[in-house]
Amino acid sequence: MSNFLTLPTLFLALSFSVYAQQSDIAYSQKDQFIDVVKVYEKVVEDGYESVQIYEKLATTNFERGQYAAAKKWFEKWFEKDKNPDVTAYLKYSQTLKELREFEKAKHYLDLYEKKAKK
Repeated sequence: MSNFLTLPTLFLALSFSVYAQQSDIAYSQKDQFIDVVKVYEKVVEDGYESVQIYEKLATTNFERGQYAAAKKWFEKWFEKDKNPDVTAYLKYSQTLKELREFEKAKHYLDLYEKKAKK
């Protein structure tokens, strides 16, 4: 009976641990909120740029529903990386759709579908 309760409890504890590590919101040792997007934006503002930073800013803003900001970072990402992960095109298409840029959204959806088939 003891093993019956221990295994699900252990599974739950590990699940919460993994979820906490995947979050884009970090907490310092004093439990102060740290917004990862603001940190990356400050890094870019200070002159440091990379495909990885643009990717993180684009996808995080997309996931948060901040589509205008996501669009800005997707465009910078695509300027630097001519062959991004195929799902980036899908997310960018959805971003453009939310911003009511339907023709451009269709273009990137078509691009996603074409590259996803390869």
